[in-house]
Amino acid sequence: MYFELVSRKIGKEIVSVSMEKPVNLQSKGRRLFGILHPAENNGRKMGIIFLNAGLQYRVGPHRIYVKAARRFSGIGFSVLRMDFAGIGESEGEIEYGGVDIDYFDIADTLGAIDFLTKEEEVEKIILLGICAGARNALKAAAKDHRVDSIISWSLPFIYGSENPVKNDSISEIAAKYYLRGVMKKALNVRAWKSYLFSDKYLYLIKNVFWVLGRKKNKDYSERQREFFEAFETFIFSGRKALFIYGEKEIIPIEEFKIKLEEFSQGKGHACELYIVPNGDHTFLSREAERDVIEKTAGWLAKEYNEGKLG
Repeated sequence: MYFELVSRKIGKEIVSVSMEKPVNLQSKGRRLFGILHPAENNGRKMGIIFLNAGLQYRVGPHRIYVKAARRFSGIGFSVLRMDFAGIGESEGEIEYGGVDIDYFDIADTLGAIDFLTKEEEVEKIILLGICAGARNALKAAAKDHRVDSIISWSLPFIYGSENPVKNDSISEIAAKYYLRGVMKKALNVRAWKSYLFSDKYLYLIKNVFWVLGRKKNKDYSERQREFFEAFETFIFSGRKALFIYGEKEIIPIEEFKIKLEEFSQGKGHACELYIVPNGDHTFLSREAERDVIEKTAGWLAKEYNEGKLG
């Protein structure tokens, strides 16, 4: 059953919205649910799949997936916002009980790729995700060369255990980065007030000293190992990627920069990194949200230049 939204007001702008429809796809015998945004004006055969950001369903944090999907369909891309198994209206259960940042099965992503390529005749696939969705996008892309590029928003790039809420969820590199930041703010009364009255920062400081004081442990979890191997495989493939982080990202990106340089050294890569001013992990502010969507739209128009930015 189809439904149509002619236009929607976002801020001071009137944004046209193409025909959207609910769809069902299959993964391991499970029915997965999604919303398809066909490309406006029968655009090119390029498809973007939005992957769940953590345990939030297909609309994404503060509905950023909905806004972005409508923006991208307006410049000629077919967009699928899907729910992984156990999320939203999809059948099944979340892998590993939903306790780590790799709880989503890439089989669901591959099922979405099958759906777009076979049912919608999409020729090139782009995967997009926030946080856990970004990790899943990268791992799926490493396995499936039908993925032409990835768009990674706030990719958690950390060494640690299977469970990110445990003490070893940050690496030694990240711990040293945080410690330098704390020392720089040592004489700033306002900064210390934010640390003392914020559970988030108390948690980080506790982790920093725990990580720096522990014995080095190179036995990372199996899923973490798979993630870093997937990252290396993808970078080696030479495919395109847009990595976006907020300036206020809680997980430092120093580790990401180090590994990107290490894996791409002498290989050449087509990766672009952009930092959203005053953006946090989910680009919550209106300005940050608009920035990440428009930066991504511009990148899509540049890399797939038959489309109109509009």
